[in-house]
Amino acid sequence: MRMLGNGRPFVIDMLNAHKIRYTQDEMFELERKINAGSVDIVVRDLQIVDKDQVLVLKEGEETKKKTYSCVVWISREVTPEVLATIANTGSIIAYQSTPVRVLHRRVAAVREKTVEKMSAIKINSHFLKLTLTTQAGTYIKEFVHGDLGRTTPNIGQLLGCEADIIQLDVEEVDLNWPPPIEHLNKAK
Repeated sequence: MRMLGNGRPFVIDMLNAHKIRYTQDEMFELERKINAGSVDIVVRDLQIVDKDQVLVLKEGEETKKKTYSCVVWISREVTPEVLATIANTGSIIAYQSTPVRVLHRRVAAVREKTVEKMSAIKINSHFLKLTLTTQAGTYIKEFVHGDLGRTTPNIGQLLGCEADIIQLDVEEVDLNWPPPIEHLNKAK
């Protein structure tokens, strides 16, 4: 899975730090080093935040929306009717038992997650690109293939066929955090 758009907000809590005060120039330099050291990871707007700002991030875990795109295989032919079914579904509640793939690290529970909207375009006769906007915490892979009946409804049920996810990208996280920083010194 790739994280596209503006990326995923995160916070790091440094315990027993040897240094507790950093200037914004030092943060810019750290950001530059991280970005220069990897082609797979890019960070932006590194900054020191206080506990109140961390609370904004924590509250966003429950309230934010995410937009995903994925390549999906279906066992039936992708027709205009299939695409219309997806587009016309509207907002739905998916009931998701903790997925089998994460049961070793998450509490077994059934969660109600909202899939706000979906659209799809045909790639070829059995593949489509599905775009979804969902409530944070929705298990997208399971929403596509159903996880052995543990997520209902799912794309396979909606289309009356088998479905499986081939590729998944997070396109956008709808949470404006942390506040953007002017990178005037970034060129240094």
